[in-house]
Amino acid sequence: MKSELTKEQKKMPYAKYFNMFTEDYGIPNDLLQRIHPARPMDPAKALPITQMNRLLDPEYAADDEGYCVLPDQTGYVAEKLFYPGVTKEMFEWWFAWHGLEDTRYRIWDPKGHYGIKVSKKHLLQRTDPEKNWKERNCNTSDFVMAYTVDGISVVKIAFFNPVDFGFDAGLLKKYDASVICAVSGSPDEYAGSGPSIRVLHETAEGLHVWTYFWYGYMIVNKTPVRIEGFQCDPEVVKLQVVHCAEEYTRLGRILPLVYAENHDIIDKPENFTTMPF
Repeated sequence: MKSELTKEQKKMPYAKYFNMFTEDYGIPNDLLQRIHPARPMDPAKALPITQMNRLLDPEYAADDEGYCVLPDQTGYVAEKLFYPGVTKEMFEWWFAWHGLEDTRYRIWDPKGHYGIKVSKKHLLQRTDPEKNWKERNCNTSDFVMAYTVDGISVVKIAFFNPVDFGFDAGLLKKYDASVICAVSGSPDEYAGSGPSIRVLHETAEGLHVWTYFWYGYMIVNKTPVRIEGFQCDPEVVKLQVVHCAEEYTRLGRILPLVYAENHDIIDKPENFTTMPF
């Protein structure tokens, strides 16, 4: 459900992207055929969260895209996209940059994104010019207002260092892989129940982004742990596979443009509002 930008949001220099590319907003046919939003995938093809290190190998290839509720009642969503002309730095920059201000989040997905904030403590880390983009993002959280199966809801997205999430440090180094790891949940949840990853493999032509969600797990002592009694709502994974496909397809269109115009601009903490804690 798209709502227009506020008067203040329209003043942002990147607000012009809010209505850009909306004429072909949707899921490309090749991706649509792979994820089959109309029906769940075969659960036997889903990649277990305990095997996530396999994704660090750029040669990994498996028919594991789609969505389903697994036999143990956990949820699964997986999608693979290729972004021509996009680099790992652009993608890492986006995740450090877009959470600071509502308009940045809203241009990513005008239909499903409504607002975003970080805490006061995390704002200082996100804007620290001494840190690289990955360092700015790790161990911080976004609090987003977005469209979910329950309507417009507030969701906490806590970002992890990949090793703390459960990835093997040696394999990360071997494959020179970049991974953005997060766990989503309600704002009052300490650990959340929706781990997700975006594995980035850069080539001379562009960036491969492999996105996976597993619902029903916490990350405890660098290990995914099944949440006792968790039962995934099938509508959650069905909605997520569509939302993910739409928002990440759109991100691939706007990212090179937004990055070129904004990545050299220094963000100052005093220019942003935060969560009140």
